[in-house]
Amino acid sequence: MKTKFTLVLSILSGAAWVGAQPPECTNPEADTLFNNVAGVSGNYKSLLWDVKALHDVIIDTMYIEFNSDRESTISIWTKEGIFKGYEKNENAWTQVVSDLVLKTGTIPETLFIPFKIEKGATQSFYVFSTGPELINYTQGGIEGSITAENDDLIMYYGIQKYGGWNADPHHSPRSLRTKLNYRRCDGATKSPSPGPKTESPTPKKTPSPTTMAPTTSAPTTTVPTTLAPTTTAPTTMAPTKVKDPCVNLTKRKCKNKCVFSKRQRQCLPKSTSFEHDCGQYEGKTPCLENKVCKFPHGKCIHRCDGKNVRRCRKHKFCILDKVVNPCFGCHLVTACGPRR
Repeated sequence: MKTKFTLVLSILSGAAWVGAQPPECTNPEADTLFNNVAGVSGNYKSLLWDVKALHDVIIDTMYIEFNSDRESTISIWTKEGIFKGYEKNENAWTQVVSDLVLKTGTIPETLFIPFKIEKGATQSFYVFSTGPELINYTQGGIEGSITAENDDLIMYYGIQKYGGWNADPHHSPRSLRTKLNYRRCDGATKSPSPGPKTESPTPKKTPSPTTMAPTTSAPTTTVPTTLAPTTTAPTTMAPTKVKDPCVNLTKRKCKNKCVFSKRQRQCLPKSTSFEHDCGQYEGKTPCLENKVCKFPHGKCIHRCDGKNVRRCRKHKFCILDKVVNPCFGCHLVTACGPRR
C-alpha cells in the first residue's frame, strides 16, 4: 500500500515533503551503509540498483557525491522488488526526491521521503542526475554481485541509462558512490544474544539446594532446562527454511509462478568517451550530429545498441561485454519479474 504525500515547493532548494505518516519502527537504531567506490563520473545519467534488507529497516536519506563543489540537480525513485524489467516504467516507481538542487553531501531528511524495507525483501533504487555537475560512480564488476554490505543491508551492482525514463538501459555494471542512512527497526542485532538462554538454567538450579535435599529435585529441574533451549531453537530456524519451488527447474518445467532467464551478452560503448544518451534526440539532424548516434527507422539510438557479436567486435566504438544475469535459470516471478 502506497502512502500519500503532500508536496510543498521550496524557493531555495527544490521540493519538501510533509504530511506523510512515518513508517512504524520498533527499537530504532540509526546506522549507515557506505558504498565506498570510485572511478568515474557522468552527467545526464540514471543509475539503477537493488538493495536487500537482512532486518526491518527504514531508509531516511542518502548521500550523493559530485566531482566538484558546485550545485547539481537529482531526482530519486524507489520500488519494491528488483529493477530489472521496470527500467522505463515510471508508473511502477515512487518518487522520494524531486528535482533537488544540492552540492555533494547528505540530502536533508526534510527533503527525502522515508520508506521501509521489510526483512528479506528487495528494494530498487533509481537516481537520475541531470547535472550540470558529474555524479560519481564506478564501472566494472558484475551486475547483481555485491558492492557493499553490513549486518542489515546488501547493495548490489546495478546498471546505467544515458538519460531519463525514455532512455534504454545499458547493462554495463555500475555502482553509485553513496551512503544509505537508515534505522534498524526490529532490534535484530540485540535479540539473538545468548545471555538470557544461559541465565534461564541458573535460576532453575538454585531452587534445588533450597533445603530440599531429601527430595533431590535435581532430575525435575534438569528436564525443563533441556526443554527450554530445544523448543526455541527450531522456532527461529523454521522461518529461514523457505522452499523455493523454482530452484533447479529446467526451462521446460519453469512455468506458472516461475520464469526462466538466460545469460546475455551486451554490445556496449568501448569507453566513457563513447557513452551518450542518443534517445534524447527526436529529429534526424541533431541525432547525426553526434558520431556515436544513428537514426534507423525514425528513432535515434546509440551505434552499439542491438549489434550482434561479430559486428560489435568489429565496431570502433563498441565492445562486447559479458553480463551475469542475477535471474539466470529458473526463479520466482515475484523476484525476477514477468517474462519479457
